[in-house]
Amino acid sequence: MRRPVPRPVRITLALATLTACSGGARGVNDAALPDSRVDLGIDDAPDMSPDVVGDPATDPEPDALDPSPADFSDVANSLPSTPAGVQLTWLIGMVNASAAGTYQLTQEDYDAHFAKSFRNKLPLADFSNSLLISYESLAPMDVLGYEEDTATDGAMWAQVHSSGFSGWARVGTVLEAGTGLIVWVGVATSPDLDPAFGPLAANQIGLYPQAQYEAANVAGFVVEAVDRGTGSSFDPPITGTVDAKYRYVRLTLPPGTGEVGIKATHTDGQVNWNFGPHLKAGKDRQWVAVYPATAFPSYASSVGLTTVAGKAQVWGVVYWDRGLKPWSLDFDDQNVGCATIAADPALDRVYYASPPLPDASATSTPWNNPSWYAFNVEPVPHTFEVQATGGPLVPSPFPLAADAVTVIQMWYDSTIWPTNPTNEDCGH
Repeated sequence: MRRPVPRPVRITLALATLTACSGGARGVNDAALPDSRVDLGIDDAPDMSPDVVGDPATDPEPDALDPSPADFSDVANSLPSTPAGVQLTWLIGMVNASAAGTYQLTQEDYDAHFAKSFRNKLPLADFSNSLLISYESLAPMDVLGYEEDTATDGAMWAQVHSSGFSGWARVGTVLEAGTGLIVWVGVATSPDLDPAFGPLAANQIGLYPQAQYEAANVAGFVVEAVDRGTGSSFDPPITGTVDAKYRYVRLTLPPGTGEVGIKATHTDGQVNWNFGPHLKAGKDRQWVAVYPATAFPSYASSVGLTTVAGKAQVWGVVYWDRGLKPWSLDFDDQNVGCATIAADPALDRVYYASPPLPDASATSTPWNNPSWYAFNVEPVPHTFEVQATGGPLVPSPFPLAADAVTVIQMWYDSTIWPTNPTNEDCGH
């Protein structure tokens, strides 16, 4: 039986998404891997008075506070009284109060709300000096509602307005089965809740460009929807600039448009082409990669190669699409490990990942990272074939361009492959 991917506790700020988990669960908007489930808020904000626990002018200093377990039930009265709702109520109230200086998180409260596995990965001092400070930057938060179609007794996303962020976000948590204690927390800024954006229209696509290889701010990067088969621009061109607040951009596609490619240009001029079945109208919060010009020369040198002018560079990933709802908190693994890649025209060599670099000794995708690389490829259309348990996956040909990085996401569809096509012995 294949185990879920173990991952360390992560604190990710570059994408305006903050996550931490105790291992096993996959984080939200992972900076290295695409995740279609999560959105990363402003304009005419509704009249809100975000609740702050306590009044800094009248409440005692933190060292004089009552150390008994804190109750913040008045902060999030729009959340249900399920175990997940109760824990989210406490979490949001605690962050608001901590930011206001009216409460200091104690070991007693930390033990009472966070699972041992979480605390082992992130002791109180580390949590208070890192993740909590990041969350406090959102405070005060006013709870508006929650994602009803994905909420369970043990997992929930709350919809919030953040005065600290001056925008909209979602705060989520997953509880440990049996104890009901927190094993995962995450924040995803959410332009779809912002009146300036609103819900995604049926003919739009919402994108989160991610700066691969570097921790760059993607605000101001230009993206363009292109023809999936040729890589050519639409007439007129469909372009957008990444928003500074959410690091997000929407593109409106012509009626009847199916899957598209996304051309994303780094500020240093490096062109990146992104392709995959998730890039089509009606899809929101879709990840696309933006590499700088320095990335692939570095990757190539790690396996003894030098990139060649006029050739294409390729990074691919192989996933299993489980058909999850957009705000699912089911983090079971979607990676496809022990897969191999072939191409027509044939490639000189495919390199598989040993994170974070390609590994010349690897012969298939690792079980915990479904990446593969190809260097100095002829800039002509290629058909790529994935071989994994259950048979091959052969998407239609992908166009490649000279001196560009092409990012290819290849997804096994769970309606055809009902189980993850990773070999059960992969990685063991």
